[in-house]
Amino acid sequence: MSFRFTIGTKLLAAFLGMCLIIGSMGLYSYFLLQRTGQIVVQTYDGPLMAINYGRAAGLHFERMEKLLLQRRTSPAQMRARFDDELNRLYETFLSDLDVAADRSLAPNEQDQIRSLGILAAEWNERRVSLGAEGSYTDLERLGAEISDGLDLLVEFNAGNSFVERRKAQDAIDRFLTQNIWISFLALVTSIVVALVLRRKIVRPLRQAARVADHLSRGEFETPVPSSNSGDETAALLQSMQFMRDEIARMMEREKTRRHSAENRLFDALESSDEGVVLLDEGDNVLLANSQMSGFFPSASAEFVRGAPFNKALDAMFLMFEEPPGADGSTALSWSSLRSGGNEHALKDGRWINVVANETREGGVILLFVDITHIKQREEELREAKLDAESASAAKSSFLANMSHELRTPLNAIIGFSELITAEVFGKLENEQYAEYVSDIEASGKRLLSVVNNVLDIAQSDSGGSEFVGRPVDLDDLVLRCADLGEERCSSHGLSFEAPTKLPELIVEGDADKLKRVFENLLDNAVKFTEPGGAVRLHVETNEDSAKITVADTGIGMTAKDIEMALTPFGQVDGRLERKYEGAGLGLPLVQSFVKLHGGSIEIKSVPGKGTGVSVALPLQQNTSTAKNGHAA
Repeated sequence: MSFRFTIGTKLLAAFLGMCLIIGSMGLYSYFLLQRTGQIVVQTYDGPLMAINYGRAAGLHFERMEKLLLQRRTSPAQMRARFDDELNRLYETFLSDLDVAADRSLAPNEQDQIRSLGILAAEWNERRVSLGAEGSYTDLERLGAEISDGLDLLVEFNAGNSFVERRKAQDAIDRFLTQNIWISFLALVTSIVVALVLRRKIVRPLRQAARVADHLSRGEFETPVPSSNSGDETAALLQSMQFMRDEIARMMEREKTRRHSAENRLFDALESSDEGVVLLDEGDNVLLANSQMSGFFPSASAEFVRGAPFNKALDAMFLMFEEPPGADGSTALSWSSLRSGGNEHALKDGRWINVVANETREGGVILLFVDITHIKQREEELREAKLDAESASAAKSSFLANMSHELRTPLNAIIGFSELITAEVFGKLENEQYAEYVSDIEASGKRLLSVVNNVLDIAQSDSGGSEFVGRPVDLDDLVLRCADLGEERCSSHGLSFEAPTKLPELIVEGDADKLKRVFENLLDNAVKFTEPGGAVRLHVETNEDSAKITVADTGIGMTAKDIEMALTPFGQVDGRLERKYEGAGLGLPLVQSFVKLHGGSIEIKSVPGKGTGVSVALPLQQNTSTAKNGHAA
């Protein structure tokens, strides 16, 4: 059974190996430092201390001999003091020999120190046993032997120190050599580990990278190297092998689908009524359906795959009534044609529309559509529009003429009615005649108002409405219309609410037309509100405009009814037309006059709950101070 390691395991093993090498080197270095310290102590500390204490013992012994000589010549009463000092120096001497013995390493040094100890003990015994007239000859002999022994000890220490130093130097050189070899071994081991990793990891990865590079360039025949390592690299190479084979199969399927799509596209283009040409980025023909030959028979030989399209253009432009370019040159004509969205007339009477679209590959697809029937229909519609405009103008002219023709007798009727009512030529003996004359006057004025409205609508339709802009006190005009509205509401059993004071509102416009706007709105509110209902006139202002709203609690309208009510002569339905008087000119006239003043109209209505009509008019910018207070 073979073990297979992953890349992570290999890297971990290499890391642990390097850690082991580094740790071993560290431990060995620590051992070397510790051993070197011991050598230094053994080489320098011990011998030097032994030499120093040996010399100190010699100095102390010399002092003892001097004191002994002084004792010999001193009076008897002072010898006790010298004996005490000699005892103290003797103890110090022995202590120096003990320290020298501890620091001495060689056997001859230890033997010499033991001999010195014996001689010193004998010397001290003889010193202590001296009488008053004791002999000093033996002490001098022993003192000479001790001095010679101390000198010999120092020589032994110095010689042995030199030998130990040589040994220490040899040991340090040996340790240095071993450290160099161990470092070299660690370096070689690291190189071997790096080479193994390179062979096991880096080289397969580089091979995989080269294969991926070839595959990215579309070279799907590139062989993928195999690996039996069992790690991630082997899995990567196996995946790349599978990916290469799968991409090759997908490319083959895509090639088959593309060929099938091209065939379907060609069949679809052939079944189309439009001429289609597909060009590559070099303006060469990739595909052209047979309808192109039907559009341009003289250029049919040029609609072949790979042919330069400019040759076909030369033949195509000969059939144009006017070439698309500014000066008729092929280059400018092709640039204009390529921009698309152009309609062109052919010399045989047909019309074509050219649609051009850029492809993602940088080519162009051109669509030639026969729009001859559309052009014929446009011509028919244009003629019908002219006929309708002519009929509308005739209608407006007829209405204007009829209005002028009706005004003269109506003015006469109204004038004579007013004369009779005023009893200019005598009193009316029968009161019934006075009532009839009043009805004649009211009906005449109403009919004259209708005629004036018809004339205004006709002028608006024909664009001939007269407008003379002058500063108008809109606040005063609205308040006066509110007074008239209050009278009408009172006579019809309706409650009325309106402001009694307004800020100064100056508009540029026609006072008569603005008055008719608000009178029409109030008349409609009164007309379509049942007794017991309410009518409200409300004014809102800001820095730029004034908004006047007339609201009622009348029958209301649907959105479709509002659209009908804004149409000249429009009535909501037959039932309302029979119940409520009117010619259907009020709201259309209001809308026309408001637009003439640069304003806008807004209608909000709910069937069965009422209607609110708002008129917004622009104010002159220098109007800001209050005239009579604030709006209700």
